[in-house]
Amino acid sequence: MFIVIVAWAYSKRSKTRFDSAANAIFEDEKKHDNTLSNEEKESEK
Repeated sequence: MFIVIVAWAYSKRSKTRFDSAANAIFEDEKKHDNTLSNEEKESEK
């Protein structure tokens, strides 16, 4: 059973999904920063 889980975790398809999930937080930060920048620009008008 352990070998099956390890094989699944290190398979190429799983790595892509894990990397995508790990980087999702950075994408959210970028969106948040862009929103804040846009709000600041609008409030300066």
